[in-house]
Amino acid sequence: MKRTLAMLALFAAIAATGALIGSVTPYPRTHALGATVAALLFYVALHAGIGVVFLVSNLLHLGAGFISSRRLTDLRLTRLWLDYTLWTGAAALGLVLALPGLVATLGARP
Repeated sequence: MKRTLAMLALFAAIAATGALIGSVTPYPRTHALGATVAALLFYVALHAGIGVVFLVSNLLHLGAGFISSRRLTDLRLTRLWLDYTLWTGAAALGLVLALPGLVATLGARP
């Protein structure tokens, strides 16, 4: 159940960052702010996608009987990856939200 919820959350994160990338203003090819925001959002989406691959791999291994109380390495690596994705994603999204204010503070126009 937890894996299914985690997978749904990762798909939601990928969809949300994809929608945010599509709505980046100014356009990434015309301004560094847009390019930076798009790159950070792509980073989040990529890592969430890799997290989905980890979870699918765990589900397949679980179904095949390769995960037991003595074989927990896959689950531990998945947990590490998802924790890393969560914290770096939060930092990247925080930067995305802060960048327009930082650019305005520097006196540059977005």
